[in-house]
Amino acid sequence: MKKTTRIICLVLCLVTLSGCFAGCASTDTTVGSQINMYLSSEVYNLDPAYAHVDASASKVLGLLYEGLYKLDDEGNVKAAACDNWIYTEDEGIDPEDTSDNIYKMVITLKDSAWSDGRALHADQFVYAWKRLLDPMFDGEGAELLYDIKGAWERKNDGGSPDDVGLIADKKILTILFKHSIDPYEFERKLASLALLPVRQDCVEYYHSWSTATTTMYTNGPYTLLSFYPGISLELVRNIYYNHNSEDEKKEPTPSKYVKPYKITVDFTLNAEDMMAKYENGELFYIGELPVSVRNQYKDKVKIWDTVNTHAYFFNTNIAPFNNAAVRKVLSGVIDRQAIVNEIVFAKPATGIIPDGIPDINKNETFASKNDTPILSTAEFSIEQAISQIEAAGIAKASFNNEVFEITVRVNTDASFDNDDNYKLNSIENSNQKIYDNVDYVVASKIVETWNKVAEPFGFSFKINCVNTQRYNEVTSSLVQFRDIYLETLYGTMQGGKWNDEGLRYTYTNSENETVAMSIKKERAGFDIIAVDTTVFDNTAFSALSVFASKYSGAKTDAEFNTLGHITGFNNEIYNNLISEADQSRIASVKYENGKKVTDQAELENMFNKLHEAEKLLLSEMPIIPIFVHQNAVLKSNKLKNVDYSYWGYPIFNKTKLPNWENYLPKSEDEETTEE
Repeated sequence: MKKTTRIICLVLCLVTLSGCFAGCASTDTTVGSQINMYLSSEVYNLDPAYAHVDASASKVLGLLYEGLYKLDDEGNVKAAACDNWIYTEDEGIDPEDTSDNIYKMVITLKDSAWSDGRALHADQFVYAWKRLLDPMFDGEGAELLYDIKGAWERKNDGGSPDDVGLIADKKILTILFKHSIDPYEFERKLASLALLPVRQDCVEYYHSWSTATTTMYTNGPYTLLSFYPGISLELVRNIYYNHNSEDEKKEPTPSKYVKPYKITVDFTLNAEDMMAKYENGELFYIGELPVSVRNQYKDKVKIWDTVNTHAYFFNTNIAPFNNAAVRKVLSGVIDRQAIVNEIVFAKPATGIIPDGIPDINKNETFASKNDTPILSTAEFSIEQAISQIEAAGIAKASFNNEVFEITVRVNTDASFDNDDNYKLNSIENSNQKIYDNVDYVVASKIVETWNKVAEPFGFSFKINCVNTQRYNEVTSSLVQFRDIYLETLYGTMQGGKWNDEGLRYTYTNSENETVAMSIKKERAGFDIIAVDTTVFDNTAFSALSVFASKYSGAKTDAEFNTLGHITGFNNEIYNNLISEADQSRIASVKYENGKKVTDQAELENMFNKLHEAEKLLLSEMPIIPIFVHQNAVLKSNKLKNVDYSYWGYPIFNKTKLPNWENYLPKSEDEETTEE
């Protein structure tokens, strides 16, 4: 037997300069600045598996969790929880038969620990990844792992979780692949927020673990001190970050790695109060400005483009949205430029793939290779749109005053009363704050336009605002929060364990009445829903593949038939295009004499298939891309050393606020003394 081994090795060396951190390290875990910020619009759910549909949560998740890799603001891959890796390929007995070849990556984790002091180990990554691959898990992200042996079979064909090529041994993570890979491309995938580690004992403790402080441990630079979804968020430094908790001789030195001690966010601030606090030096960072003040401050913010697209998802299983021609007309009547002009920090969407995602030539973007923009900013007038819908076979007055909802994630003034009862007030009782919410502003403009088109046909549109709802689980005394938005998007209670009758809960409504409810195992719980979609990985394949049935990450039925994309879109031609693009992606990676060689013809074929897939997707229009967000940050000059990630979240590890003690809230005694 002749056996050859090809090895690619990357060792990330950490060089420490003596005296660099002199005077910074301290066993006092509360040393450091306490900073008031407004990181993003309201955050309701902190499950990394759903970061791709929640841009606001993404800006917080990067502070709480750390993956094996991360992307800097330029999209460059940087080591995070990974200390080093080695990739090998071993040929089997017969060089002509690759079925018994071994393709293996061995990753060594750096010293670090969770916020409760438990060591960071490989099994926590394995659990998070296998969770995405569970056939009962409903949510995109599994596609990132399909190169791993047994991953496809586990998600789509009922394969055993034990057959997935993931092996954990304390700080060593061994990954077995089913074919040759480019390890540097896989490195980039590992920077996805979807692949952040989570703890099994947290996720499975109770259903709504990601909306509560009590069962959420984190491995990033910060952890949760308190979290009331849509109301407030307090982050404190994870004292065990970068600490070897298994070495009893070493004490944590938290301020060595993370400078600020505490970050406080008040989501209830309206535009007037927020800007007054900023101008008065009480608020030092605003990650998302209210719409009403954006023009006033647009010359004072730091602005950069994102890969986060605001889109409307149709339920393609109900009339009239089961008609692709109707969906295209509703897209074509939207004046994207007018919407962008109003929300200021955005660009009109020109296709499914936002600008910034590379094409085959890394110096060119995928979007720039389209001959013309696929989407027009306003293709039809109202009159033309009505004619087009008639031409699509929809007769006038064919609907009986049916009202379709556009669901948006908006805070309708969630609050606590004097008895600590959590309430969600109605739109009618909310203050001006919701009218500063981007999703609500956009939906208002679109509803106004669409109702003019829909009126002759006997249907109309209205806005459905959802966020979270406090409830008590029947079998537990713990207070929990349901994420109504995710339930609406996926049609199920996320994270729940089902019985034949669904899940039964009680919750307190806005009148403080106890109401019983059941959640059934159903999908497409929406008519149309607004989604801020973020790519998992900065590739066109990742963004487009989720619309193909087997790549959607959707849960499967008892016969392991996937439910497909959450819109109900299932097109065999599209499925085949993605499958063919994937085959070319795999075939484009070859090794000759131990060195990686790219098969350019296969790579070109992959990109050609992906461009075809995007055009087909927009001809079918199960989703309407409306605009691409821009990040716009207003930061006090007093706040120093703030960095940013490619995904848009801030990095405060080295941030400083000189004389921070002067900005702490004064006690009653101090105020009395001053008087």
